[in-house]
Amino acid sequence: MKKRGFIIHNSKRYEYEIDEQGFVWLLIEPGKTNIGQIKPVNSHSDIEKILHEMLDGGGY
Repeated sequence: MKKRGFIIHNSKRYEYEIDEQGFVWLLIEPGKTNIGQIKPVNSHSDIEKILHEMLDGGGY
């Protein structure tokens, strides 16, 4: 089961997808990335925290 959504980070909208194994993928053109995620997410609050950490770590 894949889940898609979006997050606002530094006034920009970023799309994301959670795969069947629970990994969060940022959908950034031209592809997608999961900048450094090493374990699956467990809750909605984890998703938001991980996404902000990914975007900060990636310089977005």
